[in-house]
Amino acid sequence: MLKETKQLFEKFNENVELAKTLSFSVAGLKTKTEAHYFLSVIFTNIVCRSISLQRIVPKDKEDFWDYTTVCSITRTLIESYFRLYDLSVFKDEDELRCKVLSFQLYDCKRRMKLFEEDGFLDDEKILEEELKNNTFFNSLSISQQNKILKGSTSYTRNLNEIALESNLFPNEESYKYFWQIFSELSHASPFSFIRNGKDKGVGLHTEMEEGHIFMALSQSIFVLEKSSELMKEFFPEYIEKIAALAGYGSINDYILKNKRNMKNIRNRENRKKRKKSKNAKR
Repeated sequence: MLKETKQLFEKFNENVELAKTLSFSVAGLKTKTEAHYFLSVIFTNIVCRSISLQRIVPKDKEDFWDYTTVCSITRTLIESYFRLYDLSVFKDEDELRCKVLSFQLYDCKRRMKLFEEDGFLDDEKILEEELKNNTFFNSLSISQQNKILKGSTSYTRNLNEIALESNLFPNEESYKYFWQIFSELSHASPFSFIRNGKDKGVGLHTEMEEGHIFMALSQSIFVLEKSSELMKEFFPEYIEKIAALAGYGSINDYILKNKRNMKNIRNRENRKKRKKSKNAKR
C-alpha cells in the first residue's frame, strides 16, 4: 500500500473528525431560517456517510478491498454537497422557499408513487398551490416549472449549473469525467465488472483498486472541506460557542486539539497491531 494512500486516509480521517465536531456543535439548536435547518440536516447526512466510508476504506494490503462501494459512497457525498451548496445560495426568501417547496413536493410525489398511499394528497395540493403563488417559481421557465410540478426534478435549476458553480471541480470536463466514473461504479454497469482482470473486484489489493480508492478519497476530502467551510459560514456563533465551552479560544484551537488526540489514539492502535503481529509470528 502506497505511503501517499495512507497519508491521504489520515487527511480524510482529520476532515471527518472536524465535520463531526461541527455537526455536534449545531445539533439541537433552534435554527434561524429554513436554510439553516435543512443545511444542518444535509450536513449531518454527509457526516454519517463519511463515517461509513471511513470504516470500509482498507487500512493495509491485508484488508478487504472494495473500490466500487467506496466510489458509490463518494458519489452520494458529491451529490449531497451539490444540494447543500444550492440551498445555501439564494437572493431572497422567495427563492429559498421555492427551493424548499420543490424538494418537498418531489419527496411527496415519490412517496405516493413508491408506497401507493393517498395520505400525501393533501400535502401535494398545498405544496403545489404555494409554489404556483411563489414569485421566484413564476420567474422560472415554463419547462422547469412543469418538471417541478410533475416531480421530475427536485431542483430549481440544472444540476450541471450547480456543480460548476459550487467549484467542487476545476472545470466542466473534470466534473463530467469523475461524475461518469462514480455513477458507472455505483450501478451494476458493465463498466464495474468487465475487464476487471484476475484479482480486481474480488476483495484483494491491486494497484487499480488502490488507484480508484485514492481517487475517491481525494474527492471525498474536498467535499468535507467545502461542506465544513459552508457550515462555519452559516453557523459562526454556535461553532465558536462550542469551542469556548470546551475551554478553547476558537474552533480552530478546538479542532487542533482533537487532531492531536486522534493522532495519539491511532499511534497507540498501530503499536498494538505491530505487537500483535510480532507475537503471531513467534
